[in-house]
Amino acid sequence: MLGVWVRARPIDGLANRAIEVALAGALGLRPRQVRLVAGESSRNKIFEIDALSLDALRARLMAHSDTDSE
Repeated sequence: MLGVWVRARPIDGLANRAIEVALAGALGLRPRQVRLVAGESSRNKIFEIDALSLDALRARLMAHSDTDSE
């Protein structure tokens, strides 16, 4: 599980869009490569991420988490 927090309010999909943009930025992707596929009105969401193999995705997430802990 990955936790993402944004300041956007959950009105008209603004918070969901902010999460897509945040995930894309953290992974070095374009926002259109990250799509909400489940949990539109839930705190728990599932996103689809295009253009990455599972190994590449893990590497990018681990690299990002290493810089956050410093």
